[in-house]
Amino acid sequence: MTHWRNCSRRWLSGLVLTGALAALAGCINDAFDPWLGPRRPREGTERYLSTRPDVSESDKYNFLQRQPIAPELLADLAQSPSRDTRAYVAMNPATPADTLVALAADPDIGVRQYTAPHPGLPRAALLRLFADPSALVRDAAVASPVWQAEELWTLYRQGHAGDAIAGNPNAPAALLMAIARSGRGSSLLGYQLARSPQITPEIEAFVLASGSGTDKLTLLNNPRLSCPTLLDLAKDPEPHIAQRARETAEERDSAGRRCRVKGRP
Repeated sequence: MTHWRNCSRRWLSGLVLTGALAALAGCINDAFDPWLGPRRPREGTERYLSTRPDVSESDKYNFLQRQPIAPELLADLAQSPSRDTRAYVAMNPATPADTLVALAADPDIGVRQYTAPHPGLPRAALLRLFADPSALVRDAAVASPVWQAEELWTLYRQGHAGDAIAGNPNAPAALLMAIARSGRGSSLLGYQLARSPQITPEIEAFVLASGSGTDKLTLLNNPRLSCPTLLDLAKDPEPHIAQRARETAEERDSAGRRCRVKGRP
């Protein structure tokens, strides 16, 4: 049976990018889709951990919650035949650098993709991922939080994917607008711009003009969304978007941020 809850936002976007048939096949058969990369490897990790009575229940719980556990145990789990489990090791904040270097060379695309943005991955290993045969891994390397604004400008000038750069939380607003105007982004660009912590009213206007309903909802989840844009979304022709915008405005009012929708009590 297909577990639709295991299909992430990226999978849903991938219906447009790669075709419904390929994406559906990947969702049914594997926690990692060869075109779209990793989704939610929790179930495979839980199955593997059930075969490890030597791992305490507290360590299993913390591992699944992506909370720090002992580096020695993380290094051991990184040797697992379960690529889902190796992906979880790559997401753990306590994973040691030498383990991350090994995972960055993992034969599985999904594991490498999860490893690339880890802030503890040594820069030499991160740079090697720019030559990875998978565009998904290369894009994940661009998203690493170790890159600062000037370095991201350099990556942009070198031709790296615009939506991958836009997904980096350190990408400055000027760079985001340059990417938006360049047309060098996929259908994910609007989503990446909408969720950026560096968002500005100019970026919001671009998303509103060219984004989808999903991008508008992503804007509403961005705590830095400006009040004028929020009020515009409260008048959106799509009822569910307008309703969510009004709810967001009321939440801000309750928090003392004074972003009130006119006409509401």
